[in-house]
Amino acid sequence: MRAGESIGFRLIAAFLLLFAIIIGFGLVGLMRVDEFNRESSAIRERWLKSTRYLGDLNNFTSDFRALEATVLISPTADQSQSLSTETAKLDDEIMRSKHAYESLAHDRSEMQIYQEFEKNWGEYRAGADRVLELARA
Repeated sequence: MRAGESIGFRLIAAFLLLFAIIIGFGLVGLMRVDEFNRESSAIRERWLKSTRYLGDLNNFTSDFRALEATVLISPTADQSQSLSTETAKLDDEIMRSKHAYESLAHDRSEMQIYQEFEKNWGEYRAGADRVLELARA
């Protein structure tokens, strides 16, 4: 009887083949997990931060508009002065959020939309400054 035909050889060959299949599936699984980890890291590092900064920007610009309305209807100079301080704080928060958003990597289309926002916000802010000056006078 030859060595390739013995039951012991076939049993060892079957176990080795089974072991190789298990290792192969394990390696494929590890590669998929690594790919998933890379994708989730990109989501965490880029998209979640970007969304957070945009949410902050939205919140602060909305607060600024509400503060502008409050300045317009505030009856006393003392309230107007405290609101001016709040306006400066809000401007700082808006600038911080803008710089944080700009520090992230963005696609060209995202940057075009953001630059349009910057332009519109600058125009709005210039108009708001004039309105606030007139309200103080």
